[in-house]
Amino acid sequence: MSNSFPQTEHVKLRLQNVRDIIVTEIVNDDGTYSRSIRFLGLPLDGGNPVETMEIVVQSDNAASDIDLTTPPLKF
Repeated sequence: MSNSFPQTEHVKLRLQNVRDIIVTEIVNDDGTYSRSIRFLGLPLDGGNPVETMEIVVQSDNAASDIDLTTPPLKF
């Protein structure tokens, strides 16, 4: 008899009062590629937003798996 584990298919989070988003470079750690997406917001610490969430994405396949696509920039 095998164990049963819940499996999450989709997660949607809503972050309010976001003040900044930081995306790190892709790093290779023994064949595992990873990068972080950090969200900064309230409360402020000495006038600076604090990190409220960090999402780490990884791939054992290729760095291009965790490339980010954004809409074209307009100035």
